[in-house]
Amino acid sequence: MLVEGTRFGRIEFDDDKVIVLRGGLLGFPQLERYVLHEQERVQHIAWLQSIERPDLAFPVMDAASFGAGYPDPSPADLARSAG
Repeated sequence: MLVEGTRFGRIEFDDDKVIVLRGGLLGFPQLERYVLHEQERVQHIAWLQSIERPDLAFPVMDAASFGAGYPDPSPADLARSAG
Protein backbone atom coordinates (compact mmCIF):
# COMPACT_ATOMS: atom_id res chain seq x y z
CA MET A 1 0.00 0.00 0.00
CA LEU A 2 0.97 3.60 -0.32
CA VAL A 3 0.16 6.80 1.54
CA GLU A 4 1.36 10.16 0.29
CA GLY A 5 1.81 12.03 3.57
CA THR A 6 2.38 15.75 3.90
CA ARG A 7 5.20 15.38 6.45
CA PHE A 8 7.17 12.38 5.20
CA GLY A 9 6.22 12.14 1.54
CA ARG A 10 5.55 8.74 0.04
CA ILE A 11 5.33 5.90 2.56
CA GLU A 12 5.06 2.37 1.19
CA PHE A 13 3.96 -0.47 3.48
CA ASP A 14 2.46 -3.94 3.42
CA ASP A 15 -1.25 -4.43 4.13
CA ASP A 16 -0.41 -6.47 7.22
CA LYS A 17 1.33 -3.42 8.76
CA VAL A 18 -1.89 -1.42 8.99
CA ILE A 19 -2.89 -0.65 12.58
CA VAL A 20 -6.65 -0.46 13.04
CA LEU A 21 -7.86 1.47 16.08
CA ARG A 22 -11.60 0.82 16.36
CA GLY A 23 -13.26 4.11 17.27
CA GLY A 24 -10.12 6.06 16.38
CA LEU A 25 -8.08 8.18 18.75
CA LEU A 26 -9.41 10.82 21.13
CA GLY A 27 -10.61 13.71 18.98
CA PHE A 28 -10.39 11.68 15.76
CA PRO A 29 -13.04 8.95 16.10
CA GLN A 30 -13.59 8.61 12.35
CA LEU A 31 -9.91 7.91 11.58
CA GLU A 32 -9.19 4.26 12.36
CA ARG A 33 -6.38 3.18 10.00
CA TYR A 34 -2.73 4.03 10.67
CA VAL A 35 0.76 2.86 9.84
CA LEU A 36 3.79 3.20 12.11
CA HIS A 37 6.46 5.22 10.32
CA GLU A 38 9.96 4.90 11.75
CA GLN A 39 12.79 7.08 10.52
CA GLU A 40 16.33 5.75 10.48
CA ARG A 41 17.92 8.99 11.63
CA VAL A 42 15.61 9.48 14.63
CA GLN A 43 15.79 7.12 17.58
CA HIS A 44 13.05 6.53 20.16
CA ILE A 45 10.39 8.48 18.22
CA ALA A 46 8.17 7.07 15.48
CA TRP A 47 5.06 8.46 13.83
CA LEU A 48 1.57 7.01 13.78
CA GLN A 49 0.63 8.15 10.27
CA SER A 50 -3.06 8.25 9.36
CA ILE A 51 -3.80 6.40 6.16
CA GLU A 52 -7.17 8.10 5.77
CA ARG A 53 -5.89 11.64 6.34
CA PRO A 54 -2.33 12.10 5.02
CA ASP A 55 -1.84 15.44 6.80
CA LEU A 56 -2.23 13.80 10.23
CA ALA A 57 0.54 12.00 12.11
CA PHE A 58 1.09 11.53 15.84
CA PRO A 59 4.53 11.17 17.45
CA VAL A 60 4.83 8.00 19.53
CA MET A 61 7.56 6.72 21.83
CA ASP A 62 8.41 3.47 23.51
CA ALA A 63 8.02 4.13 27.24
CA ALA A 64 10.97 1.79 27.91
CA SER A 65 13.25 4.45 26.43
CA PHE A 66 12.56 6.57 29.54
CA GLY A 67 14.03 3.88 31.79
CA ALA A 68 12.82 1.10 34.06
CA GLY A 69 11.16 3.46 36.56
CA TYR A 70 8.79 5.08 34.08
CA PRO A 71 6.11 6.04 34.83
CA ASP A 72 6.69 7.15 38.38
CA PRO A 73 4.36 6.72 40.14
CA SER A 74 3.10 3.63 38.39
CA PRO A 75 -0.48 3.44 37.08
CA ALA A 76 -1.27 0.92 39.84
CA ASP A 77 0.00 3.34 42.53
CA LEU A 78 -2.03 6.18 41.02
CA ALA A 79 -5.17 4.02 41.01
CA ARG A 80 -4.65 3.05 44.67
CA SER A 81 -4.17 6.67 45.74
CA ALA A 82 -7.29 7.77 43.84
CA GLY A 83 -9.52 5.41 45.87
